Amino acid sequence: MDLIAVCTESGSVWVARWYNALEKIWTLPPSQDREETVEVFTWRPDGKVIAIGYSNGIIRLYNVDKLEMIHELFQKPLKSSSSKSFAINFLFWVQETKKDPENINDTTNDFSMSAHPVQKYLPRLNTMPHAKPISKLLGDLNGSDEDDLDDGSSGSIDLLLAGDAGGNLHLSVYGIYNLQPISLSQHIQIKVSFIKSKVSINFEIRKLLILFDTDDCSTSSAGVESHTDRLCFVTFNTGLLYTQKLEIRTLSQRYTAIKYLTDYIFKGIKQIESEYQDLKFLTNKFVESFQEEAKSKLSAEFVRLLATGKPSALIDEYMQSHLTKRALKDWESKGQKTFDQIREYINHYVRIGCERLMIELNALVGCSKWPQKFQKLGLDEPFIHSCVILAGCIISRLEKLNSVIDEEYINFLEFHQWLQFEFDNITSLEQNTNPEASPRVDVHKVSSYIKNSLGKDFLNNLEKFFVDDRQSSTISLPTFEFPFSSYSSLDNYNLFQYNSSQSNGLPAYPYDYLSSNSAFQHAPSFESFINELINRCDTLSSATADNVAKSVKAHELVDIVEGTNCCIDNAFLADMRIVAEDFGTNAYVIFYLSQDRNVSPTLWVLRFPLYANTFKSHTLSSKFTDNTFRNKNGEIACIQLVNNEHPKEYLSITDLNLYDDESLYMIVIGSEYDEPILLTEVKCTELNFISIPKPYDLQSTNEFKLPNVINQVWDRMSDGNFTSLLVQRFRDLTHFKPFQLTTNGARGLIGALSNDKKSIIIFDTNEEDVDDVKEDDENIKMMEE
Repeated sequence: MDLIAVCTESGSVWVARWYNALEKIWTLPPSQDREETVEVFTWRPDGKVIAIGYSNGIIRLYNVDKLEMIHELFQKPLKSSSSKSFAINFLFWVQETKKDPENINDTTNDFSMSAHPVQKYLPRLNTMPHAKPISKLLGDLNGSDEDDLDDGSSGSIDLLLAGDAGGNLHLSVYGIYNLQPISLSQHIQIKVSFIKSKVSINFEIRKLLILFDTDDCSTSSAGVESHTDRLCFVTFNTGLLYTQKLEIRTLSQRYTAIKYLTDYIFKGIKQIESEYQDLKFLTNKFVESFQEEAKSKLSAEFVRLLATGKPSALIDEYMQSHLTKRALKDWESKGQKTFDQIREYINHYVRIGCERLMIELNALVGCSKWPQKFQKLGLDEPFIHSCVILAGCIISRLEKLNSVIDEEYINFLEFHQWLQFEFDNITSLEQNTNPEASPRVDVHKVSSYIKNSLGKDFLNNLEKFFVDDRQSSTISLPTFEFPFSSYSSLDNYNLFQYNSSQSNGLPAYPYDYLSSNSAFQHAPSFESFINELINRCDTLSSATADNVAKSVKAHELVDIVEGTNCCIDNAFLADMRIVAEDFGTNAYVIFYLSQDRNVSPTLWVLRFPLYANTFKSHTLSSKFTDNTFRNKNGEIACIQLVNNEHPKEYLSITDLNLYDDESLYMIVIGSEYDEPILLTEVKCTELNFISIPKPYDLQSTNEFKLPNVINQVWDRMSDGNFTSLLVQRFRDLTHFKPFQLTTNGARGLIGALSNDKKSIIIFDTNEEDVDDVKEDDENIKMMEE
């Protein structure tokens, strides 16, 4: 099944299935927020998910089959700048598909670092009622539904790359785990904005190329500023993304699970607190109604009634005039339901989530014991242990809360049994009937409930689990040498401060520690515990993301041409691709210059060597081959777009797109109004290339002091090195008037959008050429919205 996605001028996105005709699957309506418009979108390599970038910097992932938003990505702000979000200008999703032959142990490493071996055999996490997960995709992953993120044994990794209008590059592993943003301006020391840009990365995740348009600002002697647009591309070494990709793959999935589980625990605790507040509100309603009428404390009157067995005048008046048997039953039934709900959340949701979280954290502890693999990624065993202990503390608090709930529940039932009897007794006396025999109630439990729930503080034993008292801000985890001593300087976590008065050591799994240690008699609330745990887990995840992003280094900057606005007619007609060839991997950059420099329009192909494929050379040493390839200069070829039959007439290009590693497709039109419009194919790897000086390293200069590529080769091109336009095959689309191209070389498809933006035509290049395409063909009609 072939799918095509289209963004309309109204801002909606529709996806259609194409076989012999276009069949619309679904339509995503435009956002109601006028500041949120669709800028770009891209497909995940398997075609199951589409990523859409918006003008407010948000990226949303949609399941194509269900039109269901499964995840949402927000830009991480740069540490050195404001938190302003920029519009997403390009998206590119790449999946590693080739094993690195230099790494013979890939399969072994993949087996030993499988990211979710235990979770696959655990039951699904229960879906928490009244709580929406932070991400549908994360919820599915942790519920053993891994259709949207394939965690197979192939060991491959995929990256979603996004560029914003502020010149920042955002990378996320699997489109979920965000790395720290990379500022291109900080790497090359010039102002960059991705207004017009392309990105490419090879399938080994080894080299990253960005083709961009930048504004070069200079000041003349008269003090007048001038702005010149420049077309450049910069190469990045991906650092840890290449050398530690299996480890990053493992950690990204661990952090994804941890992110979901901490949110799951947080929302479960919030649900427990909500149930508690409902019970508190229900009880206070009766207490306040009595105190408003009787001007006395209900707890004091109930204690007197329990002690003497005789109701006071206030109690007698209240029960006869303001309280009904139905209201008492409603109070009891709602209270029982609330206690049951709290126990349900503790035992079937939050505790299970904490135990799953400890599995993930302990897996990270195991990874941290492998420094050769994970030390560079920011894993530190003591800090991970602190997260394990916090999760264990929450479990201990849950066990304590569960025991308190059980005790209070029994007291609640005893109290209502006693209260129902007293109510019936008082109302029956008014009707002159004999009271029933007194029920067997535990006076101690009734008095305990009256004291705790009807006194000054409602259920004081429960209140301490949800509200920090005055001492909780100073009571911290007791001091011990491991694991917190090396992180005592982390001032961000002031909820658990250094306590020099304690010297007790904590076990690795303190399930019963909080209930037995006197240091926690004023322990922080659940919310304080979980917020601290979330902060530490986020710090752990951010440390890896920061280390990976810092390892991505700009290597070389190539200044291609200046004055792009006047040369490219305000259209970014350029494309690039990383191509693995016989003895090395090259970057191909294709760009079009309209009529300028007193010559006809030209199409330029720049071939730049990246690194040698040493495994393909069996006769030369790896070192020799790689050095030889690196010393090879870049090459460039220029196609002069002239009409061979009428040399004084020139041709122009409205759009171009690299189809595969060899072919380029273009829409070519003549200078005359009635000339045909052709869809042409050119073999860009077989052109007449000439050598150009090697691009300079970033370390040598941070300014444009060297002449750009076009200026360096222009004289040599004028001497007769232009290449004629040699077309492999073409198709006449004059009647269709194509305006824009999109290609899928893997599938062999080419799509063209008409000039009026109302029709689409799709070609299968694997089939024989068709000489004529009818204008009313159902394949080319754009569907109505």
